[in-house]
Amino acid sequence: MRDYQKINKKVAYLVAAILLLLFGFQALELGQRLWQGEATIKPFAHQTVKQQNNTPRLNLPKHLFGRVNSPVKRHKRIKKTRLNLTLVGVLNQKKHALAIIKRNNKEKIYKVNDKINSSAHIKAIYAKYVIIDHAGSDEKLSIKQKVNFGQANKGNKKSNNKYKQRISKKRGQQNKQANQKAVKKQPPPGGIIIIKPADKLKLQKILSSPKDMLSAIAIQPNYKNGELHGFAVRPGKEKTLFKKIGFQSGDVVLTINGITLDGWLKLVPARKEMSKQNFDLTIERKNQQHFLSINLGFL
Repeated sequence: MRDYQKINKKVAYLVAAILLLLFGFQALELGQRLWQGEATIKPFAHQTVKQQNNTPRLNLPKHLFGRVNSPVKRHKRIKKTRLNLTLVGVLNQKKHALAIIKRNNKEKIYKVNDKINSSAHIKAIYAKYVIIDHAGSDEKLSIKQKVNFGQANKGNKKSNNKYKQRISKKRGQQNKQANQKAVKKQPPPGGIIIIKPADKLKLQKILSSPKDMLSAIAIQPNYKNGELHGFAVRPGKEKTLFKKIGFQSGDVVLTINGITLDGWLKLVPARKEMSKQNFDLTIERKNQQHFLSINLGFL
């Protein structure tokens, strides 16, 4: 037992001596490197590991939903137009907007890209102003007063009801006359106009687009004693269709489905009536009034 304890002590001393010897060699080697300046501490370098991803990717264009803080053109900074023009009113449509501009004491209806003069044309139409391209620079023409279409429509309800009663009686008389007489090729000054299927489709297309309407029929405000008194119509591109409807060049449209065209505000409800299948017109021709009833429902 005593011999076994002696052996363990000798082994422990031997191991301790070997460890001290190893530590001594390492301390000596480290001291030499520090002395010679070879010992340098290398910074830790981050290594990126590339991983292959087999999942499909959808390549979308950059700025799909617009740029953050993208520049927005502010029309408030556009200078006022130098042209002697007055913006009388604006007719808002979903696809096509119309502007009523007074120039040289004459009012005219304009759409986008229409020329005002040789150096200016309509660039954009908004609810309260119009952007004009004048000699390559943008100019702004603002409306003088705010237009309230709702109040104008309320004021016309009573007059419209009276007119509808009057026109219904007139239509009944015209129906009797139409049944007794054959329809001539040239439509009469007043009466029920029956449109052929081919012409009906063409007319519906024209009436559904203000742009096509202005190109097919020339419309100009008509004044009497300094006040607006209907709109004069003249043939445009569709001269044949203009005659088939029953119009003659220079006719003045006074009412559309009971809406009296004696103000610019009346154009908004009148424009909606033109999209219907039937609409009744009161026209003035050579100082005489005629009733014209156009029915797009006949085939």
